[in-house]
Amino acid sequence: IVFNGTSATVSNNVLGVSITQSNGLVTVNSTASGVEYKVSGTASSGQLAITSTNAFKLTLNGANITNASGAAVLINSNVKAFVQLTAGTTNTLSSSLATAFLSSGALLFEGSGSLSLASNAKHGIAANYVRVTEGNITITAAASHAIQGTSAVYIDGGTLNLTCTKDGIQCEEGKIFINDGTITINAGDDGITAAYKSTTSGVANLTINGGTINVTAEGEGLE
Repeated sequence: IVFNGTSATVSNNVLGVSITQSNGLVTVNSTASGVEYKVSGTASSGQLAITSTNAFKLTLNGANITNASGAAVLINSNVKAFVQLTAGTTNTLSSSLATAFLSSGALLFEGSGSLSLASNAKHGIAANYVRVTEGNITITAAASHAIQGTSAVYIDGGTLNLTCTKDGIQCEEGKIFINDGTITINAGDDGITAAYKSTTSGVANLTINGGTINVTAEGEGLE
């Protein structure tokens, strides 16, 4: 999938995968397994929307997608998406009115490339489950949380620079594990916020096993 301004060129010969595009809006519907979607190019008004019954790999290889009304990348299915940030590339996703990278399932970031995100209305990244193992992820601005996970957020490596109006990393319904990596947060509310084990215990489901964390926040640093 190669974006070019307000259009995109698609090459696809995979059985069970349908890809259509209209004015830079690329829609993928898949019942296949073991599929890799390779995305590059620049869209001034575009979107990549994926619906899949199976886990897949999404390789960002110099992809720059801007959307005025919706998410730049939208995954409609509760499946795992392995997001590969190709080495030596910079990728950008931005939205004026929605979360920049939105998934109903799990987002697992890998690869040594860079990803920059911005949202003027909502989150930088939002998914049911978020895991970062490597790469350079920068959220330059988010009107809400920089990273929003529903069930869990794992940081196992990589470099994260997060700037947001609300929380840097937030997971109100689940757990957050920081195992490694370098995290820098500038937050208008809390730095890192996890769910509490119970309404009375006052013990948060936040576990820090390693890594380097620097937080500047108007609210709590860690909660």
